[in-house]
Amino acid sequence: MCRAVAACDFGALPDGLTACFRLPELATLQPLLGSGDARFNLLLCLLFLAGGLLVCLQWENTERRTEEFRPKTGTAVLCALLASWSLISLSGVSEFLYAVF
Repeated sequence: MCRAVAACDFGALPDGLTACFRLPELATLQPLLGSGDARFNLLLCLLFLAGGLLVCLQWENTERRTEEFRPKTGTAVLCALLASWSLISLSGVSEFLYAVF
């Protein structure tokens, strides 16, 4: 089982499931890793899941964080950069999920 996990041999996963984690910014890493599209998408999916688990388990709860929060200039600049990046990354119109209902 450990060899299957290390070789990313989980069987067939739907392409739509793993492709949603493929960010254009991270696609530049694929030639460096020398892996195919399916394996690279699966690797990104696993990295996002592991990162999310790490964030959930390591960070303090929001109540404690808001009590200790002190606004700083660096934090404001970082938020502005991330907001600008997210606006630039918008790539078109998304279909409304409940349009059929």
